[in-house]
Amino acid sequence: MIYLSEINGDNYKAIIRLSVNEDQKPYVASNSVILAKAYAYRLEGGTALGIFEDGTAVGLISYRILDNSCILDQFMIDKRFQGKGFGKEALSIFIEAGKKEGKCNKIILCFIEGDKVAEALYKSYGFVIIDRDEAEDEPAEIIMERFL
Repeated sequence: MIYLSEINGDNYKAIIRLSVNEDQKPYVASNSVILAKAYAYRLEGGTALGIFEDGTAVGLISYRILDNSCILDQFMIDKRFQGKGFGKEALSIFIEAGKKEGKCNKIILCFIEGDKVAEALYKSYGFVIIDRDEAEDEPAEIIMERFL
């Protein structure tokens, strides 16, 4: 059974060791960077949660609350656990928790252009493309949202 849980002194090493396939690395920050960013945004509601399956760390999700929106900063499933439905289940849990807690009325996220797997996953959960952020010398970030 998949569940989201706080990252603490007992499980952070397992979270840090998680990684994606080589071809996915351009699309996802390292877990050390994700945790550092969540910590840096802690005063603005930044949070990182481990994704666990029966006590085993399988992924990581990082988000923050801003102006009644939940900003999904990072979402990853370890390469050993991809293709098993863990990402779908974790995203469902995250969306349902957002509805239940009532802290935000929508989820906003972005993915790097070319990450077809992420795009298909988010679209399957009702996220729609609302913008595109293009920076010089970097791939475009596609911004999506889903109302809760």
